Amino acid sequence: MLRAAGWTQQRIGDALGMTQQAVSQAFSQPNKAVEEMVAEILELPIHDLFPDRYTPGGTRMVKTVRFQRIRKRAQGNTKPGAAA
Repeated sequence: MLRAAGWTQQRIGDALGMTQQAVSQAFSQPNKAVEEMVAEILELPIHDLFPDRYTPGGTRMVKTVRFQRIRKRAQGNTKPGAAA
C-alpha cells in the first residue's frame, strides 16, 4: 500500500522526523502515536492502514503488545510449550 502511494517507510520517517525503524516497528507492534502520524501524513483513514487495530469508524481495538500478552495469559491462552 505504501509503495503504491509513492511512499516508503524511510520517506515517512524522514517526513515525521523519526527513523525508518520506528515507522517499521509501528507496522509490527501497536503504537498509537506513530500510527496516527503515519495515517495523517499519508492522508488515509487509519483503519485502511491498520485494519486489525482500528474499526472502520477509527476506534482503536488494540492497546499494546504488552497488554495483549497480559490479556492472553489471563485468559489462559499461552503459546504451546510455554511454562504455565
